[in-house]
Amino acid sequence: MNIGEIVRNRAFGLMDSMKGKPIKNHITDISRIMNNDVKAMEMRNKRLSELLNHAKITTKFYAKINGSNLHQFPVINKSILKENFDEFLSNKYEANDLIKATTSGSYGTPFTYLLTPEKKYRQKAEVIYFGRESAYEIGKRHAYIRVTKAKSKTTLFLQNEILIDPTNINKNWLETNRNHLKDNVRVVIGYPSSLYILAKYCLEKGDDYNSFSIEGIITTAEPLLEEQKIIIEKLFRCNITSRYSTEEFGVLANQCHKGNHHINHASFEIEVLKTDKDVPAAPGEIGRIIVTDLYSHALPLIRYNTGDLGIYENKCECGFDGKILKKVIGREVETIFDTNGERVSPFAINGAMRDIENVLQYQFIQENEKVFKLLIVPVNNLREQTNDILTERFQAILGNEAIININVVETIKPLPSGKRPYIISKLNNRK
Repeated sequence: MNIGEIVRNRAFGLMDSMKGKPIKNHITDISRIMNNDVKAMEMRNKRLSELLNHAKITTKFYAKINGSNLHQFPVINKSILKENFDEFLSNKYEANDLIKATTSGSYGTPFTYLLTPEKKYRQKAEVIYFGRESAYEIGKRHAYIRVTKAKSKTTLFLQNEILIDPTNINKNWLETNRNHLKDNVRVVIGYPSSLYILAKYCLEKGDDYNSFSIEGIITTAEPLLEEQKIIIEKLFRCNITSRYSTEEFGVLANQCHKGNHHINHASFEIEVLKTDKDVPAAPGEIGRIIVTDLYSHALPLIRYNTGDLGIYENKCECGFDGKILKKVIGREVETIFDTNGERVSPFAINGAMRDIENVLQYQFIQENEKVFKLLIVPVNNLREQTNDILTERFQAILGNEAIININVVETIKPLPSGKRPYIISKLNNRK
């Protein structure tokens, strides 16, 4: 790390110390549990029992549960949570004291969860702990490929971050961000699909790993496909880690060099259940990924169906002594194109839907080069101006010639796999 990175890192540590070292203490706890320290594991199991008891005592939804065993609690999903939101809230907390976290919306409309400050500290600790496996440290210069709200120049400077918005991927975007990555960036974090396209472009321009200073790559939000990994590794020649994480939970699992995702059992109890009934799937069998968050005290998330599918095994070839996800197969997101034939990040579509109220689920379909369909499953009646707002937003992303057909439906049918992708492209053989 250079002087600027060291200063930022130590300033972060000093601020944490002034607050009583909550993040440092969480990092220590995560490390001990992930390495199966006996006393730390006992405390972790106690936290699970305390969470279940807390939910029964302080929420209306779980008050009716008889028993203290995790498997006596029902499997829930986003629809159940939305329709009964107030019943899930713990009466131990005031809403003004909580932190809002908005989901990515990969299996429906984005949704806002409420986190305690302690949960937020835990999430930050997870990012640091698991990030170290990919050379990430607080203060290191990094590029973040993500559709998100713009950050001020001051914030970007303090975080030593270059924010790369992949909403519209064209030649100007490719050349601009090719140069950004050469600006002493040490770690790249973000969507593998966007980084893959950028890596291919750099290779075509004659770049190799000597053109960059990148030490590690963390891919998020999408599965890292083998063809993507090959191209990215060919260019940067550094460690690539696929991270399975969500806004409301944090880091659920982190990939090792064997390609398996080590489950973060320090913070979560993760089950893989059969696709058609709430019983455990067998090792090697595709099942639904169900999460219980040990730190979700404000809005207890117990046996929450993430909407993702996965395959689990009991042990990793690398020697990790804990459950792993052999594969996470429920987050594939298709690419769509604007009316000029330029790629558009599917997360830009998500961004357009982020603050639309009374939407339970949606699906965005590209019918052809200029016609798009938006299916919406509402919780209640949509506001009269919603159609006009959405049409304007999508035309700003896709082009003024884009035809946006908005249909309100009762349900969105899943694919044979059980997934309900929020982006579908009917264009064939597009490059």
